[in-house]
Amino acid sequence: MTGVTVEERVYSVAVDGDAVTVVVDSGAVRVVEVGTPGPQGPAGATSSVLVAGEALSALRVVKADAATGKAVYASTAALSDSGLAVGVTLASAAVGAAVTVQTQGLLTDANWAWDVTGGSDRRLYLGAAGQLVQGPPGGGAVFVQPVGVVVGATSIVVRIGASVLG
Repeated sequence: MTGVTVEERVYSVAVDGDAVTVVVDSGAVRVVEVGTPGPQGPAGATSSVLVAGEALSALRVVKADAATGKAVYASTAALSDSGLAVGVTLASAAVGAAVTVQTQGLLTDANWAWDVTGGSDRRLYLGAAGQLVQGPPGGGAVFVQPVGVVVGATSIVVRIGASVLG
């Protein structure tokens, strides 16, 4: 047919109680069926950008300093740090520079070599000076704070938990 133009039109209709979308495009009719939604997927990683209050290394646990709000290492050796861990630094940062801190979700680093053998404790905890520790921290720790779980030799899921006085 010459001289005939068909604009794209979208119609939503219900067939036997199910939503169906009908699209008319350039004379062709397409039926797009919408099925039942699947289960919700896992939450994606979330992060925040803070200002470094001290020179920070990558992949260390930090807190927001109470006086300045700047990122500094959290440590199980300081009772005042109990429950204050906010996340894991994604890169190193100089004092006063912006640092991205992952607060939850999957985090991977090719240089990690977490123990993923059958009997290993896959829980991660805050250690001294912001270190990630697989299994509860040892001597010198005045509290225990879970910060994630090992999911592979080079991957963890950051999940900051409540601290428990030791």
